[in-house]
Amino acid sequence: AIDRVSDGAFVGWCGLSEWNPVCRSASLGYCLDEPMWGHGYGTEAARALLGWAFETLDLNRVQAEADTRNAA
Repeated sequence: AIDRVSDGAFVGWCGLSEWNPVCRSASLGYCLDEPMWGHGYGTEAARALLGWAFETLDLNRVQAEADTRNAA
């Protein structure tokens, strides 16, 4: 879950899927409640998850897709 630090409000979720230990790869996904779009929460969560994926899990590839409805 992604929670806002200032008040603990639920913002959305972020996670890895399609993890392949042989290829050391995964897919990153996140979904935010629409009122939370455009505030940098998704970017912050994705950066944190990518850091963990590359540094802790030792992945060498993480892919993601973007929702074009989010102009941010």
